[in-house]
Amino acid sequence: MADKRKSEDGSVLGIVMVYFVVFSLTGLIFISLADQAHLQNVDAIHDYKNHWAVESAINEALWRLNNGPDSLATFQDSTLYSTYNEATMTLTVGTDQWDRPFEVSLEIELDHVFNNTFYTTMPIDTSDPAITFLSDDIDIQQADSLPTLDTTYYLQNAVEIYPTGAVLFDTLTSGIHYVKSGVTELKNNTYLEGTLLVLGKLKVVGTNVILKAGQDSSGAYLPALIVADSVTTTAITDITIEGAIISYGSFDIKSGTITGPFIGTDLNVQTSLIIDDQGSDQYYTYYPGFEDPDTSGTAKIIQKGSWR
Repeated sequence: MADKRKSEDGSVLGIVMVYFVVFSLTGLIFISLADQAHLQNVDAIHDYKNHWAVESAINEALWRLNNGPDSLATFQDSTLYSTYNEATMTLTVGTDQWDRPFEVSLEIELDHVFNNTFYTTMPIDTSDPAITFLSDDIDIQQADSLPTLDTTYYLQNAVEIYPTGAVLFDTLTSGIHYVKSGVTELKNNTYLEGTLLVLGKLKVVGTNVILKAGQDSSGAYLPALIVADSVTTTAITDITIEGAIISYGSFDIKSGTITGPFIGTDLNVQTSLIIDDQGSDQYYTYYPGFEDPDTSGTAKIIQKGSWR
């Protein structure tokens, strides 16, 4: 009869060997996973450093553009490179350090008044609790004067012309609505996709009033509202203006939402005004009907929304 203990010893040895192999494989897997995690962390650190280096190089390129000939914005610094195309005003900056390539391409433009969320001759009180900002990127500049308006373009391209004031309500024909004089009233549910240009006073006397900037034949956006005189609203006012506002008189508003830019003398908010310029980069552009900027001393800046 076979020795039972020897048989059991062989079984135990086999079980021990199986566990040894299992634990060894598990250990190798954990070591492999740890190595992969370490490599991922290193790659993440390298990516962060590359992003930071490229952003620093962009700032240097902008400084060079504004303090010397445009050719200075094309340079090489170790693994960083910067290339500026004068014809298209395109700046490309990148690096391939640590075999982690990162490149940014952006458009450069000349600074102008419409690049500011607020460009006013009177200061804007940003601490006013009646004003709510839904963006951290708010540019406020106090100006000595406002850009001069040449109405020729808007008069020639108007879809509706009102000689002496107007009372507007419901959905209007898309395009430029030109009011030559008098008082213009916006009543309940007024909706316009285009430009409302008022050479007299504007009164918003209704609720659910929406003015949305339209586009010209080339696809460029026009201002949503241009007013030569004052703007006032009633207590029931609820107005939304998507697009640029140019107001040469006092702008008094009870309640509403605007995207900016706001170009005017001053802005007085009685109850509530929301400034929401998120997704509104297309409105921060130079508009027809205003004098061209003086390029001799104008700063070159990054065009909003062009970062790629």
